[in-house]
Amino acid sequence: MAFSQAMTGAIQSSSNFLLASLAAEDLERIGSSLTAVSLEKGALLYDPGDEVDAVYFPHNCVISEMTQLCGK
Repeated sequence: MAFSQAMTGAIQSSSNFLLASLAAEDLERIGSSLTAVSLEKGALLYDPGDEVDAVYFPHNCVISEMTQLCGK
């Protein structure tokens, strides 16, 4: 099944409101770039200064941003 048929319904019923709000044409446009990943609790996505090479759209979890203060 093509992404637009298999994944569009899953994304539209997703608890990620951003992806669920996209029009079908927009989902089709980005669909081939979306990949589901599983992350362990406490996983570090990026260290300070890292190049951002992926965007995460959580659908059953929370992602927190933490900032390291200078000298701490």
